[in-house]
Amino acid sequence: MLPNYYDNVIGTVQLHMLTNTKQAGRQPKAQDAASPGRVFWITGLSGAGKTTLGQELCSRLRAAGRSVTFLDGDAIRAVIAEDLGHSADNRRQSAMRNARLCRLLAEQGADVVCATISLFHEVQRWNRENIPGYREIYLRVPMDELRRRDSKGIYAGAQRGDARDVVGIDVPAEAPEAPDLILDNYGALDVATAVDRILAVCVRQDGAGAAQIKIKSANPNLTASNIRLVTAGES
Repeated sequence: MLPNYYDNVIGTVQLHMLTNTKQAGRQPKAQDAASPGRVFWITGLSGAGKTTLGQELCSRLRAAGRSVTFLDGDAIRAVIAEDLGHSADNRRQSAMRNARLCRLLAEQGADVVCATISLFHEVQRWNRENIPGYREIYLRVPMDELRRRDSKGIYAGAQRGDARDVVGIDVPAEAPEAPDLILDNYGALDVATAVDRILAVCVRQDGAGAAQIKIKSANPNLTASNIRLVTAGES
């Protein structure tokens, strides 16, 4: 599994570089450069639903004709951060590697969906300052609900004392200061509706450029004009 994931990430980078910059017998012109892609940074604690939501968002973008690369936090750690542990400092380094890879792919014209914990203000600010088209989506889920889900046994292990360096338990989680969208990803909210909201915010904030994404919504009443933006500090 790991070699295939690695080949997919590296192959995507190479493909976009060749497609958008290689010109037979002449130097590339400015107009030949790829338009930067968007980076959808889906963040939240373990068990918040980042991977499931990210995969559905990717499917929707591809159906709309976009070139999309999906980066899952666990898989990408095995590729580019296997040398790091899980302490706060190591997690910060891993998050920065994720961010730089997202920027590299987006610069080649790909949309990037990155499902990652990476709850560090330093990283979030770097993304804002260095990634055009950056969209930050925070999945907010109460700890009681995360403990109930706990498909990886992380929270149960922390409670028994078997697991250390768990974000939200003994590693502080720095919730985004100004996310583009907060989704309370539990209860009645389903995946299709959550993706509708992400795309609606993208259209609303990016304007004409984002309008090229044709939203195939599960909810015909949800549009860019009636989506409510939830900002940090609201409940």
